[in-house]
Amino acid sequence: MKDISGIQVIDASEIQTSSLKVTEKIQSKYLLKFIERNLTDQNIKFTSNSYIYYSFLDSTLTYEIVIFNTNNYKDTILEPFIFEMLCDSMEGQIRYDVFFTDHYFTLYKNGKFLLFKNIKNVAQEDIDIYVSQTYKIKINSITYIDKKHLNDLKNKYKKDPKISTRYHKLIQKNSYRYFIIYLIFSFIIFSTAIIHKNTTAKEIPVQINSSKSAGQMRYTKLKKILKEHDNKTAEHIIEIFKYIKINNILLQEIVFEKAVFKLIVTHTKKNNLINFLNSYNNKSTIKSLIFDEENALYKMEIRIEL
Repeated sequence: MKDISGIQVIDASEIQTSSLKVTEKIQSKYLLKFIERNLTDQNIKFTSNSYIYYSFLDSTLTYEIVIFNTNNYKDTILEPFIFEMLCDSMEGQIRYDVFFTDHYFTLYKNGKFLLFKNIKNVAQEDIDIYVSQTYKIKINSITYIDKKHLNDLKNKYKKDPKISTRYHKLIQKNSYRYFIIYLIFSFIIFSTAIIHKNTTAKEIPVQINSSKSAGQMRYTKLKKILKEHDNKTAEHIIEIFKYIKINNILLQEIVFEKAVFKLIVTHTKKNNLINFLNSYNNKSTIKSLIFDEENALYKMEIRIEL
């Protein structure tokens, strides 16, 4: 909802939420990609105008995510965030405050928004018990906000918008895919560059046309695979290239059909190929393993199931 003040207050009904359980707090440089991947796995839809706000709960080791759409995030506030105006600040103490309406509740820690959830199978009189037990905390206060009070808070905020929030833009799917293509292409250049090291300066004969190198051909194939499949497939490709780099082997061919990757990889040492295969345990099978005497290389054809 946007008025003449230019401030947009997004109704709680227009906000999605998600909880992500982890074993430990994730490094900030990996966090946004982790969140995006999990939202995609949960089939949560987002667009180029999608943003998130996240918080971490030490008591339960969960990331609490809110997802919303806006064309102007700088002048946007989410309805559950406006209760910050009602919070008391107590220096040096940890304080948890709960505010609830007829449709949802919010949890604040030391006067800052922590999470918001729709009320589904919880009676209003049991919200304090539910929050305490679910999030392993002691609640200091719980306040019911009726519709009139909620509207008054919205109008008050629009006149004096002081709440500071940090939203994060979700990476667009296509941008993420092209980022993966860039990483893969970098890996291909790396693997192509080490060919001389693995073949004692002998060149591996590859049938190519005059306008494309072997690396470019593999890049084109991978680009086609990524275009036709989802981000989860792309994640598996990144994993394959990670193990390729770890074992210092060369990828000659990659095909993806019916949830199966078919690879041809080479190395001067058979053990490096076996180690690569073992990275996938029971998900991989050897189709062939031969020694190319002319180029002094072991060549292995393998299948990796997703």
